[in-house]
Amino acid sequence: MRKCLVLLWMVIAGALLFSCINTNTQAIDYNDKIIGLQSKIMRSMIDFSKTFSTNDKALMGKKYTELLASIDSALRGAEALQPFNGSSEFRDAAIRLFEFYDDVAKNEYGEIVAIFHKDNVTQADADRIQELAEDISEREGVLDQQFATVQKAFAKKNGILLTDNKLQREIDRM
Repeated sequence: MRKCLVLLWMVIAGALLFSCINTNTQAIDYNDKIIGLQSKIMRSMIDFSKTFSTNDKALMGKKYTELLASIDSALRGAEALQPFNGSSEFRDAAIRLFEFYDDVAKNEYGEIVAIFHKDNVTQADADRIQELAEDISEREGVLDQQFATVQKAFAKKNGILLTDNKLQREIDRM
């Protein structure tokens, strides 16, 4: 009987260990899906922002359209994610951030594109672009911080280690 109990305990312990590893892997996959969606948006934003220095209106229009499509795709991808272990907090933070990107792209970036497409860009136009950029940065900072806090809590709760995002370093250098 004692051997059966020891064997049973070992099977249960093994099953628990396996489920922990599996949950950890699932948590990593879930995190990576969300960050992958965000990274696609960030890559499109970088590509779009690089067009400002080219004065190539056709390229700017193309990259702007790609950015809108990237945001839409990521937003749909995030909305399709199921809550992880009963919690939708991480997914919902991503959705709020992606909705912000969508709003900014359609409004402020749309206005910036319109200014760049003018035949004669004035100092007032340049000042307006600067004002828009500062406003976007301020509002995004709050959402980025909220998103990072939720992601860190998700990682801690699920025992995963977060690493630096190389794309963030590229954004920071811009």
